[in-house]
Amino acid sequence: MAPVAPRRERRRHGAASTLRTGCGAAVVLACALAGLYRHHTLQSARLADISYYRGYLDGKAETRAGGLGLLNGRASAEEVTASGGAVGEDGARTDVGKSVAEVLGIERDISLGIGGDDERKRPGWKRRMDINGQYYDPDDRMRLVFSTDCRPYQNWQSVVLLHSASEVKQRGKFVRIVSGCQSDAQREEALLVPSFGLRAFETHFAPPARNDSYPQQNRPDGLVDWLENSIDPPANDDLVVVLDPDMAFMKPLSNRPENLEWAKRWRIAHDEGESLVAGPGHPVAQGYAIGPYDEYVEICKEMFGGDEETEGCQREAAMGRPHGWRYYSIGAPYLTSAGDLRKLAPLWSELTPPTWRTAKAHGHGGLLSDMFAYSMAAAHLGLRFTRLESFMISDPVVGPIKRDNPAGNWHYFPEGWEMFDNTYLTAEPGDDLYDAHPCRNPEHRPIRSKDPNATLPVLLHYCQSLRVPRKIHPDQPPALEGLAHPSHRNFGWSKYRNDDNTVMQCSHPLLMEPWAPNQGIDVMEADKNIYREKAQGLKTMLVEGRNVFEMCQTMLMFNAAMVAYKKVHCPAGFNANKTWLMGAV
Repeated sequence: MAPVAPRRERRRHGAASTLRTGCGAAVVLACALAGLYRHHTLQSARLADISYYRGYLDGKAETRAGGLGLLNGRASAEEVTASGGAVGEDGARTDVGKSVAEVLGIERDISLGIGGDDERKRPGWKRRMDINGQYYDPDDRMRLVFSTDCRPYQNWQSVVLLHSASEVKQRGKFVRIVSGCQSDAQREEALLVPSFGLRAFETHFAPPARNDSYPQQNRPDGLVDWLENSIDPPANDDLVVVLDPDMAFMKPLSNRPENLEWAKRWRIAHDEGESLVAGPGHPVAQGYAIGPYDEYVEICKEMFGGDEETEGCQREAAMGRPHGWRYYSIGAPYLTSAGDLRKLAPLWSELTPPTWRTAKAHGHGGLLSDMFAYSMAAAHLGLRFTRLESFMISDPVVGPIKRDNPAGNWHYFPEGWEMFDNTYLTAEPGDDLYDAHPCRNPEHRPIRSKDPNATLPVLLHYCQSLRVPRKIHPDQPPALEGLAHPSHRNFGWSKYRNDDNTVMQCSHPLLMEPWAPNQGIDVMEADKNIYREKAQGLKTMLVEGRNVFEMCQTMLMFNAAMVAYKKVHCPAGFNANKTWLMGAV
């Protein structure tokens, strides 16, 4: 059974996860102190004197019950107190949010000028010192956080995200914030999501979202709870990356300046001397085509008072729509320092419900309310975002980038598609990229790289439904006709059509991968505009080939994640047949 939270309800809805060691329950504590728990947060040890484990730190166990208070696997409660920190009665640090510099009274950032580690002699690299006096790469302290509910629908998304991160060797510490679990059984199911060998992974159970909210309210509310109650609270100058759960990594995300040079080429425009490195007072995010928040500015006036002369949200809106597009038409991934996020997240939480109600009153449905609320909270705090266009691909329908008048073209939303338009999408036979295309790769491998400077977007955001016409012409090969049930108009992928309750079971088959050279089926041909324009419910593409490229890439990443998951959880074997057709896409 999953651990049962003790009486201190809010503090004790903390992180928990499965144990993956050979230790029996009777020696759980001894194993923890010996450092035998690796890469996972700890579930309840079921010992009478320890009520609830909250997590791990750097491969060692920490508990906040019984006053043990292990920090970074080494520092005891006495050592924390001696170093200027504070430990509460339950062993928890009470100086949450203080950087190591604040606790130890040392200079936090130390420019590289000593030592012989060649990897660290890169331009712009900064060394930092942890509580044990050890230097480290700030990318390793980065928190990559995503919020989910407790349904199977977001368990499989968590599997895809974490597996993709492990495949590209993403650095940092992953945090899944889970809200709305109604039972121990649901918690246990959430805890089945593996770390896939990632350096660190925390599962944090947050209280349910407020009753009057829409589903995405769990994002700001869960983030606030995690920042308050994390087993490993980030220092104020550590970076927190807020992801969406329906994202998958194509290459590592890095905040080192030398690892962001690739992104400069894909900018629409930028301020002179603008840094792409996120840090305190300087957040970075992906550009989205949601537009400015100005139609919700009355909420800021009502909540914060003041006017455009005295209050940030109103002031930024008054600077005009091009300004709003430039700095606030943004979304995940959000890269923000933990110190800034500690100020922003509570505002985000409080701004989201009235934004949702206003959007519904305007007939918008409110789906993007939390995104507008995030931008409004940032504007109130004076946090203008550096907007990057190339962190991800998501919508294959977006048009080509236009740079003829950069200052006014923030509403053109290119995403990272230019990296594929004249490479994989147009490669000719004999070119290395031709066979690497995910729709024709003979090994059926998705495109990804371990190099943060690879010419790829960091993330694939599979929030779109991706389809090709099932019937393209009267004399098409029978194999293509058989791609879906006769009642299905199209073939493809949609996260909304997954078999949520059964897809991770050992007996469930994998997705069919029906592209060339498999049985003569050519989904790339089926996706051409001459066929799409005749198909019911499909749009033609401004750039042909994007839709089917993303469809194949997503399906390959999904299958790879399911195989990796079932290798962990199906010791007697699993159904590896690629015969499942996603219905009614």
